[in-house]
Amino acid sequence: MTHTPGPWRIDNLESYDAYPGAPFRNVWAGDPAKCIARAIDHGDVDANAALIAAAPDLLNLVKGLLELWPMSGYELDAYIGSTFISEAEAILARVKGKPK
Repeated sequence: MTHTPGPWRIDNLESYDAYPGAPFRNVWAGDPAKCIARAIDHGDVDANAALIAAAPDLLNLVKGLLELWPMSGYELDAYIGSTFISEAEAILARVKGKPK
């Protein structure tokens, strides 16, 4: 099973007749762009859409950490400190709506 490659991006807050009174945000991927998810507003639409859009980056981060897991010692600590921690912080900032 594979997923649509990132980056995934969020569009503007919209309204549609099928969701009366509940605005939504679509999450798009690819070129040409296709809608891969829709977050419907129940008071948390922006946070949910941001988390969905960050999914490919979070998956890549976890895969990278798991590849390094067998390593031990200073090399792993230095590599995680310089690479993955800053990447994780950037992803979390984006999920929280505060791009780094």
